[in-house]
Amino acid sequence: MWQRALQLSRRALTLRDQQEANPDVEVGYEPDHVVCTLDLLSGIADGVAEGAAVLVSADPDGTREVILKAITDLRSPGIRRSGFALIGDIAKAPNAVGHLLPILPQIIQSAVTQLDPTMVQAYNMGACNNACWSTGEMAMAFDMAQIGPHASVLVNAFQRVLSQTMVHRSLGENAAISLGRFALRCPESISQSFETLVTPWCGALRRLRDGVEKEQAFGGLVRLVQLNPAGGVNGLIPMLHAVASWQKVRDVSLHGNLLQLMQGYETLVGPQKWTEVIQNLGPAATKKLGGFAQNVGA
Repeated sequence: MWQRALQLSRRALTLRDQQEANPDVEVGYEPDHVVCTLDLLSGIADGVAEGAAVLVSADPDGTREVILKAITDLRSPGIRRSGFALIGDIAKAPNAVGHLLPILPQIIQSAVTQLDPTMVQAYNMGACNNACWSTGEMAMAFDMAQIGPHASVLVNAFQRVLSQTMVHRSLGENAAISLGRFALRCPESISQSFETLVTPWCGALRRLRDGVEKEQAFGGLVRLVQLNPAGGVNGLIPMLHAVASWQKVRDVSLHGNLLQLMQGYETLVGPQKWTEVIQNLGPAATKKLGGFAQNVGA
């Protein structure tokens, strides 16, 4: 099934190239055929998990060819969306992400292009979301030495998304998660940007539902606070609102780190400033933070 879907994808994309080279000649190209086969590849990769590495290794060049042609398709947002979905599903499959390494720079550039303000539009939202999500999956899968050099350009793109007014909620959430994943894996690369990104980032973090992705995103927040605590001072109120958004922190280590984060800022800013911050939080957030020490476990 994998080989057949890959073959059909390559054939359909070849027809696309022929159609673009000779627009007056009808070659029978259907964009939906590409979308369907890419989605089948994604579904297989997601479903077989550890087996995905073996499937990709049977024809890694063909897989990379299809991915690159899909995510750089100028005409079809659906094809771009499905191409980035395939990247994400390969990235999260154990031992499979290495097959993407030869085209990593092109993937990063295409993802950044999708997150440009001119592309963050309703018609392209699926591609924007999957570009965001897939880069976050790669952040968790690649070695730091491989993904680290690309962190700053992607974080800048995430920050632009988060700073836009009326940004689509799902895109804001994906950007917040992926930014957190990069902060978790390679915080040194972006710690100097903490002061400018903390407020819009924490505004999106507070909307996340409890779960592994939220844990990873907040783990990145903790790492940036540890490296550059002064950078978070001006965003302290939205940061505390984000911490208060947890229903229950299942990760005991993260829970302890978040407690230390609050205690550290109370010491850093001093009692007078801390009192002002708490007063500005509002009663609901203040109450939740007051009981945060017990907000841990399954």
